[in-house]
Amino acid sequence: MATSREISLAAANTLSFDPELSILLALHALQTAPTQQGEEALHQALQQMRVLASFPTATTGQTAPHFALSPDGRQVATADATTLTIRDTLSGEVLRALPLVATATAHYHLAFDAGGERLTILSATNDRTALTSQTWNLADVETVTSATFPLALGDPAVIALSPDWSLMAVGRNETTVEIWDIPAARPIAVLDGFEDIVTDVDFDPTGQFMAAGVRNGAVTLWAMADLRDKTLPPPIATIGGQSDADDAGGLVHLRFIDARSLALGFLGQVEVWDITQPDRPRYTLVENALLTLDVAVTPDLTRLATAGQDGTAHIWQPATGEHILALARHQSPVTAVRFGPGPERLYTLDRDGLFRVWDARPHALGEKATLTVDRGVFDIQLNPDETELALGNAAGPAAVWDIAGGQRRFVMPGDVGGVYRVAYDPAGQWVAAVGTDNRIRIYDATSGEMLRQWAGHGAGLTAGLFPGTLDVAFSPDGTRLATAGADGLAKVWDAATGRELLTFAGHSDSLLSLVWSPDGRAIATSSDEGDASILLWNPDTGEIIHRLVGHTIRAWGLAFSPDGAILISGGARGEIKAWDVATGANLYAVLDESDDIGSVTFTPDGQQFFTSGSVPLRLRRVADGAELLFLSDSLIWSTAISRDGRWLYAADVAGSVRVMAVHLADAVAIAHERLTRWWRAEECLAYLHTEECPPAPEGFAANE
Repeated sequence: MATSREISLAAANTLSFDPELSILLALHALQTAPTQQGEEALHQALQQMRVLASFPTATTGQTAPHFALSPDGRQVATADATTLTIRDTLSGEVLRALPLVATATAHYHLAFDAGGERLTILSATNDRTALTSQTWNLADVETVTSATFPLALGDPAVIALSPDWSLMAVGRNETTVEIWDIPAARPIAVLDGFEDIVTDVDFDPTGQFMAAGVRNGAVTLWAMADLRDKTLPPPIATIGGQSDADDAGGLVHLRFIDARSLALGFLGQVEVWDITQPDRPRYTLVENALLTLDVAVTPDLTRLATAGQDGTAHIWQPATGEHILALARHQSPVTAVRFGPGPERLYTLDRDGLFRVWDARPHALGEKATLTVDRGVFDIQLNPDETELALGNAAGPAAVWDIAGGQRRFVMPGDVGGVYRVAYDPAGQWVAAVGTDNRIRIYDATSGEMLRQWAGHGAGLTAGLFPGTLDVAFSPDGTRLATAGADGLAKVWDAATGRELLTFAGHSDSLLSLVWSPDGRAIATSSDEGDASILLWNPDTGEIIHRLVGHTIRAWGLAFSPDGAILISGGARGEIKAWDVATGANLYAVLDESDDIGSVTFTPDGQQFFTSGSVPLRLRRVADGAELLFLSDSLIWSTAISRDGRWLYAADVAGSVRVMAVHLADAVAIAHERLTRWWRAEECLAYLHTEECPPAPEGFAANE
């Protein structure tokens, strides 16, 4: 049998191409023997696992299975030989089963209308002498309209419908494309003379153009107005065909991205063309897949997805061709991809009929949950009942977000620049915000109404980048507010009135951060590189209690232990130091990677703490600062932890709040909830070195 560390290494190595297998490996490693490597492998796999739902469908198609997605993304329709089935996209629950008028194994087109009120399927009769159309009114599924088109379909044959469903392009007999008037059920044009086999046809989203592509990569375009008026209209343009067809593997499919852009799928690559510039492709998307089998684009044209024969779907930026995500993976070729109403979810179907829903957000994910927020998050604070988050921003407004719904509740703007840091009062009634403009603002945490504001600090610049007021915190009893400024001063205010109570001027350079001790008897402040000290001082008198010296440049991260006995500071060059609050003695110093520590967060039991910033997110032991766990290498400048210590809220500057499991038991539970399959026999042999797979839990078949 493989050892725990060997299996953990395999989990790390499979992460990029099969996160679900990585989860299985990490779980097995931990069951074999709990190790740091196994726990880290599980966390990494959970953060990479983007599958939201997965279920089998008994679907068929002409060349491969395909599906229709309702406009709201909540329902998926697939068809087998006798039945059209509509399912819930997340649960897989069958919502409707609609019998086909006649048995058919070759389905060419399946689509909801724009309002999601009708569903249409085009299928060949079993003898392939005709094409049938069936349309259901979904408000009254007893209402079915059907039509028969008397055309013999070759093998292969390709079909496309115009956006208004009035025209149908049919490629058959290898070098001929017919245009049919659907309401009249008659052909209106025959396009022939192609120099190679017609491999695909498509209409542009406006219905103005129709494109037909042949195997050597040449694509011919016609204007729809001409096709309606003339039997043999001349084409308006020809693009492509200059590529070496042997190297490109031949044109497999084509799809309009918008009225001007056309995607051509070849062996291992997709060319994107501007149809008004037929000389060369705008750019080429290169994949590892043997063939690219389908292309989809979001309604707002911000994302493009490709389906690969290697079982992987890729997401791209269609304006530039930049690769954004690889979604891995199906065990058989992905034959169809679709986006939902927005770019956040991608839906895929493979050749075996397995349907999957993916989280397609471009940023890194959490484990329990992920909130998509504004980019540039600099500070994160949980409200006392842990239903909302206040987020400060390095360059823009602060905001309060609802955790359950993932929606922004209200914005806290400044007059200029960023609103860096935020703080809730202990009762959760107020939220304070400070930033570039040196104004201190207090908002009603429920309504978002600004209750009061006042000028806080003078001119200055912290870390060469940040002017204004850098930090804010309420006293433990909620009666006072402390602020730290780039002017080198810390101030204490009456929280109810904004009256200044005390100015602390013990530092000789700009301030970065401040924190109250749990008993409210001390405040710790840190200063920039001209001073680089941390001062503990009395908030009632301004008297310095201890001057803590030892950071080379500056310390952004400050946190008292829950009992107030220890202060942890994290700063530039990865320096982490622990201080005895009673004596001011330095207990130890450890080094992270040579970059800034942005925040320090204790676990509620005071035994461990998290560090993050321009360095990876890590869990450390309070006793000696030793690393216990590596969690993420994303740029997470600030973190907050739930009162029960189970969940860490990590604010990624790329625009997300990632909710991580602190306890291993919770990570394991999440892993079991998110698995959509169990071990396969070949995986057990390859990674566990045994023909006997672990027993499948309830809900999974062995070797599924």
